[in-house]
Amino acid sequence: MLVVGGIIGWATSRRREKADVKLTETSARQIEVQVLDTALAAINEKVVLPLTNRLSTLQNEYETLLKELKQLRNAITKMYVCRHVVDCPIKLELQKQQTNNNAAAKRKPATNRQREPGREADGTPDCDPGEHGEHGNSRKGAPGTSPGGAVQYR
Repeated sequence: MLVVGGIIGWATSRRREKADVKLTETSARQIEVQVLDTALAAINEKVVLPLTNRLSTLQNEYETLLKELKQLRNAITKMYVCRHVVDCPIKLELQKQQTNNNAAAKRKPATNRQREPGREADGTPDCDPGEHGEHGNSRKGAPGTSPGGAVQYR
């Protein structure tokens, strides 16, 4: 009888523990859902809404720029039909900008080679100003000079 009572007690406590575990899991899920809802609302308020507003502003600016560009293109195409096309200040300004762009494109690209030691970027010697005379000539007998006073570069 004692064994039967132990088994019945164990079974009821086991059921109670399972119910407690289910209740705990359910409450943990509810808390998790609440935390996620709060985080989602915060992200929506602080990130999504400002980005949405910025996107709509940029779209409006884009449409405005497209309209202005179309107007400019129409004006430029009509310029060539004008009887004053030879002396047109707009045409002259556009040609000036185009020649400036072409000149910039023709420049040599920068190289990554090192400068000669002892030289500045503009080709002048890299030295102490007191080491040379008024016009950059070295004093006679100064280190790095020839007997005639000319600077020697290596």
